[in-house]
Amino acid sequence: MSIVIKEYTSKKTGKTTKKYYASVYSPISMTMVWGRGRDKRADAVKDESDLLEDVEKGTGNIKGNKKFKDVAELWFGSRENTYAESTFKGYKGYYNSIISPVFDNMMINKITPTKTQEFKNGLSNKYKPATVNKSMDLLSMMFDFAIKPLRLIKYNPCDDIKRDKVTPSDKTTWDEKTIGYFLTLDEIMTSPYYEMFVLSFTTALRPGEVCGVSTESLQGNNMLSLTRGYNKYRNVTDMKTPGSHRALILDSMVYELLKKKREKKKKQKEDFYNKIKKDVKSGKPLGEVTYYDNDFLFTNPDGSPITPSSYSRVFRNIVINHNKKMDVIKEEKGKIPINEYYLPRIRLYDGRHSFATNTILNGENAKTVSEIMGSKVETVMHNYVHLNKATHHATLSKYSSKIFNISEVKKSKNAKP
Repeated sequence: MSIVIKEYTSKKTGKTTKKYYASVYSPISMTMVWGRGRDKRADAVKDESDLLEDVEKGTGNIKGNKKFKDVAELWFGSRENTYAESTFKGYKGYYNSIISPVFDNMMINKITPTKTQEFKNGLSNKYKPATVNKSMDLLSMMFDFAIKPLRLIKYNPCDDIKRDKVTPSDKTTWDEKTIGYFLTLDEIMTSPYYEMFVLSFTTALRPGEVCGVSTESLQGNNMLSLTRGYNKYRNVTDMKTPGSHRALILDSMVYELLKKKREKKKKQKEDFYNKIKKDVKSGKPLGEVTYYDNDFLFTNPDGSPITPSSYSRVFRNIVINHNKKMDVIKEEKGKIPINEYYLPRIRLYDGRHSFATNTILNGENAKTVSEIMGSKVETVMHNYVHLNKATHHATLSKYSSKIFNISEVKKSKNAKP
């Protein structure tokens, strides 16, 4: 380490000036790290002190720095086993389609806040706020990774760059009456997915959790032990969070329904091959015939596990077809019969939102609801409970009536005889 003096002679004026440079050896890059040229030696000495601290912490700007794509590759390699498969692949998608084309070949220590702000502005002109924010969050995580543990840069150029405002959408949920109506429809009760729908709407399980239930999950004393999930990529998962591993004491009716489903599963393989034999006798052409032996409680006729995406698709089609049926009846008869309803369009996952909203509105303890759902209380209250305008109106009316009732009492007390 030293202070290096360099002299420069102007070709135009012939005048010679001195510049002082701090110079420190970095064992990480095995090169000398230089400070800026200073007019005063004292400033270079201060630079030397700062450079020594940077080298000691490994935070200095090092020559031969990595390209952004190298940092991204290291980041993905370090995260593959820490995120759920769907989350990880989602990040890969955002990186490949949005981030990679802009930043891949840039040196990580040359990317400035100006560059990232320009990038963000471009996204805002092209994508919805949610997509913009997810892309910026991913980019920021990679820069944080470059700071620590890689120690390639000193600061995150995404810091202080504001995200786009996401307008919250009104969430539609089903009340208990609608859920009860849905589960007693003929097309539901005769559906091979009936038990799955009952489990989803009575316990708030995520679709992937329902699909992952095994024949061994049902235990004594009405207990359902949840230890795994099944995702859209046809892979068994460790579920979304550690809190997702939980045991539920089911309603007796639901428990017995699942036990009967387990008995049906035992006969499923025999039924599958009996159908194959009938098809052969009838002369129907057969493709590749395989039955998949496994311990999944809910499976397709060939034994293969049902994915959350196919389960959700079946639910969506049932709701659509039911409402079309209501349209036909209304057109033919001029009105819908008593005790028949249109079903509000929701996602299958919104059955989970419906459970949280209904139970909290019914006065159930938030901690209990969160434990059943396998989420934190804060998450349940912020993300899953949706109070509608009627609830707001009732609360405001109740509060106002108390205020004005108090006012009337005061008036009567102060009234002169």
